[in-house]
Amino acid sequence: MSDHGLAQSIKESRLGLGEMVSAGSALALLILLLTTAWYGVAGVPDPTYARPAVSGTETGWDGLTYVRWLIVLTAIVAVGAVVLRITQREHGRQTDVAGLVTALGLLCSALLIYRVLIALPSPDKVLDQKLGALLGLACALGIALGGHESIVQRRERPPTIRHRRGQRPARSPETRAPDTRQASPTTPTTPTTPTTPTAPTTPTTPRAPAPPGVETSGSARSLPPGAP
Repeated sequence: MSDHGLAQSIKESRLGLGEMVSAGSALALLILLLTTAWYGVAGVPDPTYARPAVSGTETGWDGLTYVRWLIVLTAIVAVGAVVLRITQREHGRQTDVAGLVTALGLLCSALLIYRVLIALPSPDKVLDQKLGALLGLACALGIALGGHESIVQRRERPPTIRHRRGQRPARSPETRAPDTRQASPTTPTTPTTPTTPTAPTTPTTPRAPAPPGVETSGSARSLPPGAP
């Protein structure tokens, strides 16, 4: 690969803002899902009524039975898109998964909006949502927005032409080096002298035929005998 093609490939493989936002939001969402409290749950009362029931909390992993698997899949795809971009730095065309990341981010956001703001899971024991659930919803929205930004950056990037191995790219007329060869001066041609037009020739008058008995030879004329 030529130096120009290698530089263009490295430039294309640089991480964009959208990809970094999607990957960072996905990691944050996964951490929040496993470690922070998402919902407040009612405690189980003591059968002897010796002490009142104490309410507690549960994480998003415990409260979201089905949505948690979609969140894990979305996080894997968002982070995997960044790893794929880095590993494809020096060969082939870059694989574009921004559309898939955007779709999964939007699906997670829609389900979390429903389970955090509209209908809480297990309404018989879940009392309210906690700060972890709101932060997780914000991270899901960040995944979708980052994927959309990656799509916009791909569309605005000018297309590139890849060359075969060992083939040098052709230079454009603007980038071609100026021709340093000095042109040899041309020898001026001698102007031709105009030809003088020749005078028209005077037509010769035909001579009259000599009388009989008179012979002419050149400029001398012979007379018959007895002639004066």
